[in-house]
Amino acid sequence: MADTPQTPPAATLSQNALLQMMARSANYREFYASGFTVRATMSDLSIIFLNLTSGGGPTVINQEEGAVTMSLPILKALAANLSKAVEAIESKLGPIKIDKRMLPTDERMAALISGIDTAQIVE
Repeated sequence: MADTPQTPPAATLSQNALLQMMARSANYREFYASGFTVRATMSDLSIIFLNLTSGGGPTVINQEEGAVTMSLPILKALAANLSKAVEAIESKLGPIKIDKRMLPTDERMAALISGIDTAQIVE
């Protein structure tokens, strides 16, 4: 019964309230990601989550575990929410240290937008 969405009593909802319920898809899964890459189009962006695996010897493979594709407005909302989440976590735990190689570079941003630049619009 715990997974069944509960509807609040009508008296607690205002006339203009939007009732949103959460449900879990049968395809839902969780996994740990040790990296990511992104791909953009004119209308959406995909975040591809990666895990580093050994390819034998000195070889490391970035194995794609899954991807999430979202519209650009949802991307912007996600970015704002993630920024606030990092701020809140750092206010409790102190600065989060990251490898400089994980930061965006001009080359990565140029590669990201190259698909947008080469898109041909049909009228």
